[in-house]
Amino acid sequence: MPLTTLTGMEITSYKLDFGAQYTQQFGKKHAATLGVVFSPGHNLGNDAYVQTQLGNQNTGYTTTQKDTILTMGIPMTLGAGVTYVYDDRLTVGADVMFQKWNSVTFMNDPDAFCNKVKVALGAEYIPNMMGRSYLSHIKYRLGAYYSKPYYKIDGVRAANEYGVTAGFGLPLPRSRSVLSVSAQYVRTQGTESKFLNENTLRLCIGVTFNERWFWKRKVE
Repeated sequence: MPLTTLTGMEITSYKLDFGAQYTQQFGKKHAATLGVVFSPGHNLGNDAYVQTQLGNQNTGYTTTQKDTILTMGIPMTLGAGVTYVYDDRLTVGADVMFQKWNSVTFMNDPDAFCNKVKVALGAEYIPNMMGRSYLSHIKYRLGAYYSKPYYKIDGVRAANEYGVTAGFGLPLPRSRSVLSVSAQYVRTQGTESKFLNENTLRLCIGVTFNERWFWKRKVE
């Protein structure tokens, strides 16, 4: 007779993030900012059960359910970044993130994942914020990253990933809002020849609202 097994769970837990940031000014046009972030890893509290269903539409179903114990967690995360700003027109930044996934148990499997590392670089340039032409106010953006994801296939790291992004921040006329347009190319390359390689091209469009809609004016 057909046998169907269903595993269900309800997860209740928490996540904490701690961060610190320090900015140092060098003269009138130079500034550097250093930031760090830390998130402790821990097991997730859960109520899990296994439901077994035996039978079919003709013979009817017999269902049994029992509670079970599942262990799963979230990883310890450590990140750091540094940003350099010149004259409020040029911004260059770099970020490094490490997640300790190899110490995380997933569905009672202590060897489900491997550690994740990601390195990212980016820059933004504004020609002249005081200029009269529209082109002088456009924000030109460029970025790139390299990552070693945490998931495995057949017990080994599945892939390495890298990507590049280019875009613009376009000021909207007669407002303080910005229309952001960017394109990103991502290459996910399998660590072994039998693994799948993937190329992805993304087009992103977004709007950042900087209007003073709720600013209360005072008349003296």
